[in-house]
Amino acid sequence: MNTPFDIRPDEPAKRGILLAHGRGASPWYFIDIATAMANNGWLVRSTLLPGHGTRPADLMLVEKETIKAKMLPL
Repeated sequence: MNTPFDIRPDEPAKRGILLAHGRGASPWYFIDIATAMANNGWLVRSTLLPGHGTRPADLMLVEKETIKAKMLPL
């Protein structure tokens, strides 16, 4: 699955983490650890990076600055 996701703990989170996948993965690469972290009180977000989740050639179209801009506002 290429869909980004958030997992919220049952109680209000006091900490959060953004999980960013590698070149050959997708946000769901982290589903097991994300679930475990949420069960331990973390707010967990896994994002889909620009150029990922479509076709391999799309990775060639993405500049480093585009990925940085996607990550920083989160």
